[in-house]
Amino acid sequence: MCGVLKILCQLFLILLHFFTILAKMLFLLSAAVRRNPSTTGATDADVQQQLVRFMHGSQDREGGRTARQKKRKVLVQQAAAAGIESDSD
Repeated sequence: MCGVLKILCQLFLILLHFFTILAKMLFLLSAAVRRNPSTTGATDADVQQQLVRFMHGSQDREGGRTARQKKRKVLVQQAAAAGIESDSD
């Protein structure tokens, strides 16, 4: 039982460290946004909302979505040529 408690304490400390770093990053981003003359009045909620929106689409930058769609289309065509039905359409 003592080993499990020790592991849980270590995990807690790691998570605490992670969230501390995340909070510092959000603070720095908010400060950087407020240095821009056109966004000096932005609230923390505004910055956080736009950051979430920006990060939400980040995996699809540099044509990631297009490449995945092309790959999926090729796989569906190959499956159709092989006589396999697809439920992804």
